Amino acid sequence: MGLIFWIDENTFATSLLEKALKSQGMEFYTVADARDFAYLINDLKPAFVVVDSATALKNIEAFRKQYEETERFSGSPVVILGDAEPFSFITNSIRKLERPFDPFKLKDFFR
Repeated sequence: MGLIFWIDENTFATSLLEKALKSQGMEFYTVADARDFAYLINDLKPAFVVVDSATALKNIEAFRKQYEETERFSGSPVVILGDAEPFSFITNSIRKLERPFDPFKLKDFFR
């Protein structure tokens, strides 16, 4: 299925997500802020990029710049957690995921 790259400052939640997804055989990598991650997108080539809107909005200009300058990010489907409206600049496939969700059912969401 490929790597899920998750941007979210809530490290408690992402720790649980990591355990849940890896227990189901999925690859998972997370960063806690939206300031400096583009090099990871280039290196890891994720199947999906999941963005917590509250985390990205704290550094929206840096997030937008990395989105625009990272070829692989521009091609990966993007999942927004929360309000997707501020991310209208994202032109590739975009999906929305609402909280709360069951981390053990996310595998079906990403299929």
